[in-house]
This record gives sequence, structure tokens and C-alpha cells, in this order.
Amino acid sequence: MKKFFTLVAMALMAVGANAQTLVAEIDWTTQDAYTGWCSGENGSSAAIGAEGLEISVPAEGSVYWEPQTIILQPFDLEEDASYKVVITAKVPTSGELQLNMGSWDDGVSQQQVLNVEASNDFQEIVLDCPDWEANTTNNHVLWQSGKLVGTSIIKKVEVWNMSGDTPPAGDTVISEIDWTTQDAYTGWCSGENGSSAAIGAEGLEITVPAEGSVYWEPQTIILQPFDLEEDASYKVVITAKVPTSGELQLNMGSWDDGVSQQQVLNVEGSDDFQEIVLECPDWEANTTNNHVLWQSGKLVGTSIIKKVQVIQIGGATGIKAVKNESILNNTRFNLAGQKVNDNYKGVIIQNGKKFIQK
Repeated sequence: MKKFFTLVAMALMAVGANAQTLVAEIDWTTQDAYTGWCSGENGSSAAIGAEGLEISVPAEGSVYWEPQTIILQPFDLEEDASYKVVITAKVPTSGELQLNMGSWDDGVSQQQVLNVEASNDFQEIVLDCPDWEANTTNNHVLWQSGKLVGTSIIKKVEVWNMSGDTPPAGDTVISEIDWTTQDAYTGWCSGENGSSAAIGAEGLEITVPAEGSVYWEPQTIILQPFDLEEDASYKVVITAKVPTSGELQLNMGSWDDGVSQQQVLNVEGSDDFQEIVLECPDWEANTTNNHVLWQSGKLVGTSIIKKVQVIQIGGATGIKAVKNESILNNTRFNLAGQKVNDNYKGVIIQNGKKFIQK
């Protein structure tokens, strides 16, 4: 284990970051006054309020665009690209709202009637505009609220270009285990300083009575076995409680070649479950017979593991997800956590049990 490679580049990977670009935006909470245009039907009005742009509709109009209010302009678009308009807003009542994005230069637009829910909290309202065919210059976004009586509040408006490189498929869970559903721990905890692992009321309890000299004293298998794809990117997500703030080392690697990626993380002690994440970009270790190790030699007390997931970032291309797989197998290890063959002499750990082979 001491020879395992330490992961050097651990920057968080933005999935499909180049697949969308912010084209235009306005934050109405930063504006001093409304200088746009509200058509004014039935006494409607638009003005800056305490939380953003307030659009008031005293009475329902005969059509959606009575009134209509400019909430963002001007900006340019690309022909045949795909866009979405994201509006952060509160609406006074549940009902129908029509959003419109178009150009003043040719009068062509794309619009949609949306069913929105009334809420005292801000929500995101989205207009999708695929394969833009209207004019590319002098565009605007219209809030057409003739069917929403009361005062809507617009906090922010964004226009995103969703084209560019094809974004990868959604993240895929490759392997996972929910320790709250397990009857017993049948894996392996190296046992330094009297450490132990067993199923408790809330999941897998890993107890460390005294601090070890290194992170892997002790180390505990919390998920195995599963296969990975070479050069794919992964993250390990562990839902856990930790007894005290300190350093934890997480490790994902293969028993077949002894190579892994690992990272020392600063975790906060808490009475609540939290997600602890190990990023593993561009996987270069062996693709078969992999495991996740919880190396808690620096965390004295009892950690509780609720759930462990290995997630392929961008989706899998042929790996079948493995759920609630038993981590019991016949692989043999020495006290350093290294895989050994049948001829190894000394203390051996197999299926969670120690014995001496002479």
C-alpha cells in the first residue's frame, strides 16, 4: 500500500463545461431603475423593488402578452445553435406564463406557454429554444404575464448557448453498496491498534481506538469488487459521519496490479451524515477487481459509513452497474494490505480473517 501512487491532479472536473456558454444575463437585484418597456395593459407596471424587478398585473388580460415586459435585451445569437433562457423568479399565483425570445430586426421569435407554480421562494423558469432560426442580432426576452394576476419578481435572467461540443451522457453509478441494508460486515479491516469494523444501527461502524502512525493504520474495505474503464473519469462518493475533524485518506485501486489513486482529505467532525468525495480523473490503473479503502488511521473514534458509490463521470459505455455486492472474496493480503499469492509465508488476511501460513 505504501507504494500506491498518490493522485496529484485532483481538480474538480466540470462535466460538459464546454457544452454551454452564457450569452447574456442581467441581475435585477443590482439595477437602480427599470428603463425597459412594459406594455401597460390593464394598468400593469414594472419597477425595481426590494428583491428585483417587480411586474404587477392588476387584472387578467385577454391574451398572454397583455401585458408583456422586456426583461433582457439586446444580445446576439448564432444561427442554428440551441439556447435556453433561465429566469430566476417568484410568481404570485399558479397559472400559465408565456416566455418569448426573439429579434426586433425581423419580428421572428420562439415562445412557449409554461405552467408555473406559485411560491414564496425563487424558482428557475426555463424556455428551451433549440435550433435557432430567427435573426441573430438585436434579440430580447419577453415576460408575457397576462394570465398571472398579482406581482411577479424577476431576480435574474440568463441566456445560455447549449451548442458546442456534444456533452457526455449523464453520470452513471458503476458500483454501490448501502451499508444500512447489510446484516454483517464480511470484508476486511486491517485491525491496527485494536481497530474494528462491524454493522451498527446506522451503517458500517469503523472504530479507531488510537491514532496510527500512517493513514492506512487501519484501512478498511468499504466496497469491492467492481470493474472500471481505462482512461475514463470517476468519483467515489461516500455518505458518512466522522467522529472528529481531521485527515482521512481515501483510496481506489485494483488488487490485480496494486496500483491506485488516493487522496488525503480534510473532513469535518459532525453528528450529521455528509458526502465525502474522491476524484479519480483519467483512470490509468487496472480495470478489473477494484476496491475502495477507507484509511482512517488519523481519525480516532467511530466513523459510520452509510453508502458508497463509484460514479463514472459522463456515463458508462458498457459496464453494468453492480449494487449491494458482497465484498467477500478469496483474495489474500498481508498486513500492509498488499495482495499475496498462495506461497506467501507469514500473517495472511483472507475473507476478513487472520491466520499464519508457515
